[in-house]
Amino acid sequence: MKKFLKVLACIAGALIVVRLVQNLVDYLISTFGRHYISSGE
Repeated sequence: MKKFLKVLACIAGALIVVRLVQNLVDYLISTFGRHYISSGE
């Protein structure tokens, strides 16, 4: 049972990290992507 809980905690931690990374990537794309697109045109 403890091993199962540890696995659940690892999965939850990984999901949180993935979500944070996705948010960061979205933020970077919306900030820098627009800048590069406007300067490229």
